[in-house]
Amino acid sequence: MPTAPEWCLDGDVIVVGDLRVTAQRIAASHWRPDGRLRSWGQAPLHREHDAVLVPCGADECLWLGAWVEDGAMGGPADGPADGPTPARIAVRDPASGASAVAALPDAYQLGALLGDGASPEPLQLAAHRASRRLAIELECGATRAAFDLVLLPPTAWAAHAHRAPPAPLDAPPPLPPRLG
Repeated sequence: MPTAPEWCLDGDVIVVGDLRVTAQRIAASHWRPDGRLRSWGQAPLHREHDAVLVPCGADECLWLGAWVEDGAMGGPADGPADGPTPARIAVRDPASGASAVAALPDAYQLGALLGDGASPEPLQLAAHRASRRLAIELECGATRAAFDLVLLPPTAWAAHAHRAPPAPLDAPPPLPPRLG
């Protein structure tokens, strides 16, 4: 897949064309391979060359949340809809061969990788590993980007990013927003 040199970080959001992707934190005890995952907060991101570094504590998992900016999916900002702009996230763990794909607008989150015949595995660090390097491919219409997403312990991430690491997840998950 040809890569797009114009991918960037806008704060803690990965931007590829009209596609936006964030890393969301969740306590490992609340991660489930099926169903929607609730965010306990957005993970901070740091770009280092052609990789995005993300902190991941020993007792937490990450999931990737994605959306396409208003108008790009054929909404009112575009006028009459020509059909939705296809958007896709693909993640692969080169070490295990596990992978996952989420296609928008049907799916907006990616929280588990699947290997050959294995049960779904969360996006998290293994206890014996100092980091986890995942290959990520993002696609929105004709715009494509491929780079590494590197999970690091929070203190190692802070040393690279020159920012404070996120606070540990030591409280229950936040309540969902109230509707109505």
